[in-house]
Amino acid sequence: MKSISFLSIALLFFIATSLTSCSDTAAVEEVSSEDSTSDFLKQGKEIALATKSVLGQNLMQAIQKGGVINALEFCTVQAIPLTDSMSVALNAKVKRVSDKPRNPMNAASKEELEMMDRYNTQMKNKKTIQPEMKTYDDYVVGYYPIETNSMCLQCHGKVGKDVALQTDKMIKKYYPND
Repeated sequence: MKSISFLSIALLFFIATSLTSCSDTAAVEEVSSEDSTSDFLKQGKEIALATKSVLGQNLMQAIQKGGVINALEFCTVQAIPLTDSMSVALNAKVKRVSDKPRNPMNAASKEELEMMDRYNTQMKNKKTIQPEMKTYDDYVVGYYPIETNSMCLQCHGKVGKDVALQTDKMIKKYYPND
């Protein structure tokens, strides 16, 4: 079964993410009464995909340069700063979150965990998973689920199947509580 990651966009834009995480994101922005749900979802999706693209390109370069171990080292040091730099570039607060975080800074909130459970249930029932938006007093949060791909699974898949034993040793070195 495939797993999904989450790009959550809370508008000031704040990007959250992932179930079995590779890239996932959320965004936050002031809400005005004339903005429509579809406008927020479209804008949030653009931010989520731009952030995912930058992370993915950097990971692919790291893999090409030194294999999966190099990409793991890149993620350990650069994933959060790179995501933060996208916040600045996109005029958004971008954050990746997961229900299975390696880095505690990527832990999903209770509400995000509930959303991930809902998405997992939909996926298991072969239903189409759509972005969702939640409106708060002065901001909006959008959630953008994405399926993890084979690149992601090299670190976030099953050990011995997707994840090489050497990669798993390095994951345990960098993330002993994983």
